[in-house]
Amino acid sequence: LSADSDLDTTLWTLAMGYTLARGSWGNFDVIGGFRYLGIDAHTNYRLAADVTGPGGNGVVLGRNGRLSGNDNIWNGIAGVRGRILVGDTGVFVPYYFDIGVGNSRLTWQTFVGVGYQTGWAGVQLGYRYLSYDQGNSGLVESLTMGGPYLAVNFSF
Repeated sequence: LSADSDLDTTLWTLAMGYTLARGSWGNFDVIGGFRYLGIDAHTNYRLAADVTGPGGNGVVLGRNGRLSGNDNIWNGIAGVRGRILVGDTGVFVPYYFDIGVGNSRLTWQTFVGVGYQTGWAGVQLGYRYLSYDQGNSGLVESLTMGGPYLAVNFSF
């Protein structure tokens, strides 16, 4: 008895923003756009015997097989983003939150971190979390991804 599974994802977020407030404290922007999630999943399995239906009617799963599926999920999103500056030190706290619907019942993403900007270049370190709720109607009912991120940014 054995199985191996593979889940490949492609994730794109494209959004435009508008700065509502800016000052010596930082900035606050509203954003709108879309998020795309492409999923390709497959499982290869090897069983000790065939699995048959009720009453022994027909093979439901053979000894060896592959289960696979893919899904393309599009959602419109809206949210906020910005930076909170820590004095004139070049240090800042980036923040981001969006929420969306479409092919998903609900999707949302957030991140927060700490960064340093000097002139036209900067670096950030933070934590990002992304969630999808597909309900019972998708290849994946729910999907969450979270973890640290490192970003380099350029201002021009």
